[in-house]
Amino acid sequence: EMGQLEKLIFIDLDFNQLTGTLPESLYNLVNLTQLDLNNNFLSGDVAGIGVFSELEFLQLHANSFSGTIPDAVGSFTGLSTFTLHETNFTGSIPPGLCDLVDNGTLTSLIADCGGDTPEITCECCTDCRFVEDPTGV
Repeated sequence: EMGQLEKLIFIDLDFNQLTGTLPESLYNLVNLTQLDLNNNFLSGDVAGIGVFSELEFLQLHANSFSGTIPDAVGSFTGLSTFTLHETNFTGSIPPGLCDLVDNGTLTSLIADCGGDTPEITCECCTDCRFVEDPTGV
């Protein structure tokens, strides 16, 4: 079981057609420095990611994750890349993430914060993507 790999620091599962929610056992991997799950079909919230305080690289984009971004992500002092565009996240980017952008640690913060009706409110994103209107209007 993945959760027993306590010394694991790197997971790259992008473009693997993964479905469902994140397994609870994933949250046992508290030493992760890189978690790359982009371009899958994952859903649900990511409330548990606050346990990954050592993360430097977090890619969640192009999935169906929902809910809000946990405030704890703003305390990941070594985070340099965080991508969460093309998801169903809503709400605001936690202020701690903006602090990381301001101090130069977080150099890539990409979210669906562009356009007239952004899904995410972000005052500090390095790249605000536009949410496409499914009606084509």
